[in-house]
Amino acid sequence: MASADYVNTLAKVAGALAIKTIALSLLTVRARLIKNDFSTGRAMVAKEDTEIPPVIVSALKVMTVAVGPSLDIGRLTGCQNNGTTNEPFFLAVALSLALAGSSPAWGAKALTAYLGFRVVHMGSYLFASPQPLRAVSWLGGTACTLALAVFALLKRK
Repeated sequence: MASADYVNTLAKVAGALAIKTIALSLLTVRARLIKNDFSTGRAMVAKEDTEIPPVIVSALKVMTVAVGPSLDIGRLTGCQNNGTTNEPFFLAVALSLALAGSSPAWGAKALTAYLGFRVVHMGSYLFASPQPLRAVSWLGGTACTLALAVFALLKRK
């Protein structure tokens, strides 16, 4: 049976990662509103993707406090993309261990470490911190995912 500590930590980490993703989305919307840049960066952008009704734009500006300086849109979307290619796999492995009832003794620590690495990675990515901070934080999160995945593959009942 997965420990209560592991399951509770997993719930908190999943919640924190969801909040992180939502915050990045809101910061991206805010930056787009401030810079009046609704392009997606894709070569073939549908017309309806860039024509937002003024009432919606006004509401979004109020909701996201779209005044003052903003973060770089490219960094925001890059950070969001990095999260969507890493975090779901971590959560899938972590949740599958909880559902299988076989979390490692060190599992809750790995979950907490993963969240820390991902938050540091987000900050270093958004603010263009000098390397190796971004690389080390990404590698730390990847190591946590790999450790849980290997445990899941090798664990025998």
